[in-house]
Amino acid sequence: MPHLALPVLTAYLRSHGVEVVQRDLNMETYDTILSRAYLEQALDRLHVDYPRVNGKSIPRQVRWAFGQGPQLANQIERAKAVFHSPAFYDGEKSFDAFVNALSQASVTEREGVLTFESPSVGRFVTGWDARPTVNGEPIQLSRYPLVDSAWAHSDFGSGEMVLRYGDEIYELWFNQ
Repeated sequence: MPHLALPVLTAYLRSHGVEVVQRDLNMETYDTILSRAYLEQALDRLHVDYPRVNGKSIPRQVRWAFGQGPQLANQIERAKAVFHSPAFYDGEKSFDAFVNALSQASVTEREGVLTFESPSVGRFVTGWDARPTVNGEPIQLSRYPLVDSAWAHSDFGSGEMVLRYGDEIYELWFNQ
């Protein structure tokens, strides 16, 4: 479901004679990335980049992807179907499921350090003076793309974004 600002802006622009093609690039990107085909392609690429060769160290995140990736690829289309179905927006049912999931998870705080025992990823630890970790491994908080798709790219913290549509390229600078 697109953000409500998109159809409102589209209607306003069209009412003032502006030709508009309404697209939600966030949803299109998520729909592309969160697909069985994309996940299987990513796993195939990891197998090429990290062949199982004796003596070669495989990063922890890649080992996790090898172990969990096939299961996620098998489940992603079903999960998206729920997300796009009216049942997802059924307030009481979806809220109750959310509350139930949270009540099953352990969340503790000690001396400003928050620990969340996630049923899906394991132990997440963070705090004002604690570097965020998942299962003891630090989380990368910089030098990664904020947006990276066929239509848009922005490095985290850069204040810049490149948008692509066909042969057209638009550059946005938010810090100027």
